[in-house]
Amino acid sequence: MQPELRTRASPGTRVSPVSGRVTSRIVIGITGAHGIPGGIAASNRSVIDALQEIAGDRRLPLHVVSYLEDEAARPPRLEPRATFAGARGSRLRFLRILLPLLGRRTLALFDHVGLALPALPWTR
Repeated sequence: MQPELRTRASPGTRVSPVSGRVTSRIVIGITGAHGIPGGIAASNRSVIDALQEIAGDRRLPLHVVSYLEDEAARPPRLEPRATFAGARGSRLRFLRILLPLLGRRTLALFDHVGLALPALPWTR
């Protein structure tokens, strides 16, 4: 059961459980999840699973952008309706994929502050 959020949004509007603001999509920028080993990748898989559940419950699109991986490393548990894009270690490619996804109503999450820094000008 989800807590009631009080906002000035109209009934039926999707509201972020984190910020309390109206959200139109969820974007997560990660270093990697399936194609690389380690604890951060394992943690990212768990976070993606949780975000899929939130996105499904709220009927929001989920976009996963991986800095180190390519499209072949798409997590097998990622639902077909979610998008996955890999930048293959290129910061420029990562930004070209990520920046068009950011907007006023986007809930953006990152697993590392270094990936979030270029997105700061688009935050509020």
